Amino acid sequence: DDLIVLELVGSYVLDVSLQQRRIGPWPLSKKKLYVGRKHQQELHRSAVDKEALKCISRDHFYIKQDEESGTIKLLVLTQNPIW
Repeated sequence: DDLIVLELVGSYVLDVSLQQRRIGPWPLSKKKLYVGRKHQQELHRSAVDKEALKCISRDHFYIKQDEESGTIKLLVLTQNPIW
């Protein structure tokens, strides 16, 4: 199975360990990976500047792997920006 790992980087990411600012590894072949405040509460509390939290939706986006082609797709679930 293919695994995916997402790592938070950028000016609004706090100076914490890689482990504290990472999502995964996640088996995309089994289920979608939802990202947002509802799904990674501890990550957003400990790794994201409070000023940026207002821009992160409870359900921000999800990533899935297409069963037929194996292509990885991202579907935006919010009107907030994704950067």
